[in-house]
Amino acid sequence: MPPSFGNGGDLSAGSWTLGAEHVELHLPYFDLCSLALTTPLNTTAVYHWIRCTDWVKVIPITEAGEFLLLDQFRPVNESQSLEIPGGALEPGETDPIAAAKRELLEETGYSASSFSVIGTFNPNPALFRNRCHVVLARGAKLEDQQNLEPTEKIALKVMTRAELLNAVTRGEISHALVQSALLQFLTWESHQSFQGIR
Repeated sequence: MPPSFGNGGDLSAGSWTLGAEHVELHLPYFDLCSLALTTPLNTTAVYHWIRCTDWVKVIPITEAGEFLLLDQFRPVNESQSLEIPGGALEPGETDPIAAAKRELLEETGYSASSFSVIGTFNPNPALFRNRCHVVLARGAKLEDQQNLEPTEKIALKVMTRAELLNAVTRGEISHALVQSALLQFLTWESHQSFQGIR
């Protein structure tokens, strides 16, 4: 467990001493790393964190104004999960829109007339350094068949805005990254509306 601090002392970023980093375990999709540090209270500790490439979450809106979601089985949780398309950027890849186009087409068979990054967030700063990019895909329409991994089986679900918000409220959408992406979208949409009436 990381050390806990009282109210005394300077806990600003500049007062921490960061030491060596090591890869403790290399796995196909991420590395488990360790980071030695000295705290502002002169306490030493070793933090463990997960290193991986950036991620992308795609919010596809069809030409009819409906939202495209995925219904898939998540073995770790032993349950179905209602989500939006997404995945990891390839090693060395830097363009989240290119990744969004690829993931949308592979997972749904859909393309879109326009793609735009509407936000970026850190999935969990206690464990990750990577970023999750939220990409809005407007004018989504079916172009091809799904191109899924052998371990994937994804059903597509089209929802109205009201149905989507109700699914979040009822806990039917429990994936934290999906909820964060949808919040980013609602915030972006509200800001766009505000800008439009100024």
